[in-house]
Amino acid sequence: MTNPITCKNCGARNRLKTTSGGMTPVCGRCGAPLLATASPPPTLTPAPSRLSNTQTLLVIGVFALALTGLAELFLMLLY
Repeated sequence: MTNPITCKNCGARNRLKTTSGGMTPVCGRCGAPLLATASPPPTLTPAPSRLSNTQTLLVIGVFALALTGLAELFLMLLY
């Protein structure tokens, strides 16, 4: 199994074996010593809510008004 490490000196990607045997690995392109650094953990951001309570009530109100308007139109057509 190999772990890719990027050289800080030249930017080349090097594949290293998981067991190094106590030796310091060097870059295959420029010969600079490679230092294995742990990558920072990914940051999780909370997902934004879809609608706030006020926006939800507004949508329900507009929908209710539209339905009553359609009901009145339907009743006018019947009579």
